[in-house]
Amino acid sequence: MIWIPTVVLRQPAAALLLQAEAVAWPEVVTAIGVAVLALVAVGLAAMSLATLRSIQGLLRSIDRTIEGLAPRAQPVLDGVARITEDASHVTAALRQDLDGVHETLTQLNDQMRAALHSAEERVREFGAVLDIVQDQAQQLMLDATATARGVQATAQALTRPRRRRGRRSRRGRLAEPGAGIDD
Repeated sequence: MIWIPTVVLRQPAAALLLQAEAVAWPEVVTAIGVAVLALVAVGLAAMSLATLRSIQGLLRSIDRTIEGLAPRAQPVLDGVARITEDASHVTAALRQDLDGVHETLTQLNDQMRAALHSAEERVREFGAVLDIVQDQAQQLMLDATATARGVQATAQALTRPRRRRGRRSRRGRLAEPGAGIDD
C-alpha cells in the first residue's frame, strides 16, 4: 500500500498542480540541459567526422604523392646504398693499409732499436780494443825509444876511439879487471 501524506489529500487540485509544477521545473531544466549537451555532442561528432574525412583525404593525397615519388626516389636510394657500400670498402681498405703501415713502423722501430743497441755494443768493444791498442802502442814506443837509445849509445861507443888498458886474452876478455870501454 502507498502511503500518501494526509496534507496532500486535504489540498485542492489547483494547489497540487502548483506543487507539481514546482517539483517538475528542475526536471524540465535538467532535461533541457541534457538536450543541449546532446546537441553539442552531436555537433562535435559531426565536426570530428568532417575533420577525419579531410585528414583521410590529406593522407590519400600524401599516399599518391609518395607513390609518384617512389620510382624517382628509388635510383637515389640505390645510389646512396652504393655510395655507402663503397665508403665502407674504402674505409676497410684504408684500415687494412694503416694496420700494415703501423706493423711496418713497429718492425722498423724494433729493428732500429736492435741496431742501435748492437752499434752501442760495437762502439764499446771498439773502445776496449782501442784502449788495448793504445797500451800496446805506448809500450812499443817505449821499447822503440829504449832500443834507439841503446843503438845510439852503442854507435857512439863504437865510433869513439878505444883505449886499451891492458892486454886481452884470447877469448877477448881484458886481462885486468875493471878495464873496459869508457862510456
